[in-house]
Amino acid sequence: MDLVTTICDWSEKIMAGDLGCKIIAIPKHKIHTKTINNLNLLGSMLQTQTLNSEKQIRLHTEHTKTISIIKERETIAHELHDSLAQTIASIKLQMRVLDELLQTTINSELSIQVEKLENSINEAYSELRTIISEFRAPVIGQSFNQRMNYLVQKFQDETEVMCYLQNELDKNPSQKIQIQLLRITSETLTNIKKYANANVVRILLNKNDKLDRYQMLIEDDGVGFVYKKNIDNKDGFHLGLNIMADRAYQIGAKFNIESERGEGCRILVENIKL
Repeated sequence: MDLVTTICDWSEKIMAGDLGCKIIAIPKHKIHTKTINNLNLLGSMLQTQTLNSEKQIRLHTEHTKTISIIKERETIAHELHDSLAQTIASIKLQMRVLDELLQTTINSELSIQVEKLENSINEAYSELRTIISEFRAPVIGQSFNQRMNYLVQKFQDETEVMCYLQNELDKNPSQKIQIQLLRITSETLTNIKKYANANVVRILLNKNDKLDRYQMLIEDDGVGFVYKKNIDNKDGFHLGLNIMADRAYQIGAKFNIESERGEGCRILVENIKL
């Protein structure tokens, strides 16, 4: 096969996408050697540039997805603020007026029930404000570990309870899994703040080498509780636990709770595939 035919075959392979192919021929003249070397160098440069372009496209795609998620979060936050938050704020005002009117009556049982309802509304409003704040929190340039640290620091500032985060993950979770783990963490810390009376909280993220899957453990040394599955829990505490379990199932994980009165609580999200 002559040199021209060899070069033609090489160029066809290049155009077909085989950017790593090289011209292998025994040149009969020095100028042929130089030509072959230059063409092979050109092929290598083209391959490098193509790989760089593909990398830039992937990064741009990921950035576009992140921007899209941020815009969606902002939209949800605005909708929550403009509709539900305003409605709850209005109900709070009406309940306060009703409570003041009931102070002049002798129906103590009704006053007690109204006070409980008012406390529940205040609690719902506070939780909604927290959710809105978290939806508006910036995510560009923040790693999963940074966002977990934000939740931990916020919890410590609000409660003065020591909270230790130990992240041993060897890679970042996908965006979908990050969102659910962050929400489970946020909801767990909220429950600990409201109900546990804990002194220490520990959050551990690591890998279960036997299963080749990952897990997240959140445990506290608080008062503990008795948790019963598959019952109609009307109180916000048990409803919150069921919501967390559902979040775990959405990412294909298992959700387990271990707790007894006076023994604190352990929440384990396991079998996570990052």
